[in-house]
This record gives sequence, C-alpha cells and structure tokens, in this order.
Amino acid sequence: MYELSAILEGHTNDVRSISSYPGNCLVSGSRDKTVKLWGCDGNGQVWSTQVTYEGHKSYVSCLAIMPPNETHPDGLIYTGSNDAMIRAYVPHNCSPDHVLQGHSANVSSLFVSKNQTLLSGSWDTTARVWLNQKTVMTLKYHEAAVWCGVIMSEVGLMVTGAADGMLKVWKAGSCKNTIKAHGQAIRDLVMISRDELATCSNDGRINFWRVDCTTFNVTIRLTFEGPDFVYSLCAFDGGARFASAGENTGVRVFQDGNLVRPWQFLPFQPGV
Repeated sequence: MYELSAILEGHTNDVRSISSYPGNCLVSGSRDKTVKLWGCDGNGQVWSTQVTYEGHKSYVSCLAIMPPNETHPDGLIYTGSNDAMIRAYVPHNCSPDHVLQGHSANVSSLFVSKNQTLLSGSWDTTARVWLNQKTVMTLKYHEAAVWCGVIMSEVGLMVTGAADGMLKVWKAGSCKNTIKAHGQAIRDLVMISRDELATCSNDGRINFWRVDCTTFNVTIRLTFEGPDFVYSLCAFDGGARFASAGENTGVRVFQDGNLVRPWQFLPFQPGV
C-alpha cells in the first residue's frame, strides 16, 4: 500500500518537475521560477527547504541530477527553463555554477547518462548532447517539440520523443529510425533495462518497447491504455518497478511490466 506521508509547502506556483537527490532529499522546480532542495528528518515526516535556487527568467520545466565526480564532488543540479537556458547548480549554492546556451525555446527535458553526458530536449524541435559545458551533437530531425529523451549507454544509442507522437533512435548524432509511437504527444520516456523503454502520451497510453541495437528496430511489447493524459514516468529498483502520473488519475505503479496498483485519484485539498 502507498499512503500520503508528507506535504511539502514552499513554492508559490505549480510544481513542474521533481527528482530525488542523494541524502534523503528531493529537488523540485516550479512555475514560480525557482528550484528548491528539500531535506527531511530521520522519520521522513518533516520536510523543510534547504536551498532555493534562483536566476531563472521564466518557469522551470525540468530537472536532472548529475552524480558527484572529480570536478564537482557534490554533483550538480541541472534545470531547464522556459527561457531556453540550462542552468547547473552546485547543491549548496543558490546561484548557477554555469549556464548552457544553445536552445531557442523552452527546455522541456534533461537526462544525465551513466558516463555523465547531458541530453536536453526543447520546443525548438531539437535535442542537444552536452559534454564539458559544450554542445557536442545537435539532433535536428524532429518536426515538433522534443518532450523527452534518454541515452542508452550500454547499447550506444539515444532515443527521443516528440509532440507529434514520433519516436526517433539516434547513433553518433545520426537518426537511424523513426516510428509513430503514439497518436498524440509523447510526454515522457524512461529506460526499463539496457534495451527496453517505456513511453507515455496524451493519448492515455503507456507503451513498452524493445530497441534492437544492431538493426535499430523498435518493437512494441505491451500497452496499457487509460482515459486521460499520462504526463510522466519514473523507474526504480533497477527498472523492475516504475510509476506513472496522469491527469485526474493519480499514480499507477507497475512491476515487471504488470500493473500492481490501479489508478487512484486523490482529491484536491484546498489550501494544500
């Protein structure tokens, strides 16, 4: 059973993205143009804001966490904004450590690979690959806003999803395959295993895919269909379980490709 354990209050507008952070913490980004690092007590009941990150000129669309490395021993918090900028924050400094410029519209997705390469997607219809604070590849052949993307490090591929329902497979910056994956916008994309993905869409569907790293073929394995938009996916336990969040449908939890918790709507509580 999953039960509500805490409510985190602090943003002054809707929260657009959230991510876990090492040390029993969370990071959230909001339409109020801020990002917050939250910490909790040992029981996980009392949460408080540790740092509020500033400097965004418009709302924050997405987040990604880069683990600690030699250059940044505490890691980095990447944020994508509607001002077309990507900002990188050292966890305990409220001002950006550096800013990545290149996109010309809202940065809608960020993904950090196992080798700490950053992949960004944008409403400007491109995705960009960043290394050492520079664009090393620009993926240009989508015809609609790029809503999501992942780097499949173990098979040397990248996959991006767009507002026209198209899924593209890339290798070394070259588009190797394009498929019509959904009837409406692909809102999120998550890795399940080294060669398996799940996508969700405004068409209400969650699709499971297998990607062939030799032929670049993408084949559908399983589909779950619901009544409303599905906005986001999150994998955990090494991909054995993942959760989806949608419009008016709460959260669904899946394990090994099977639905283990049905959609459960949690009524809005005024003032919360």
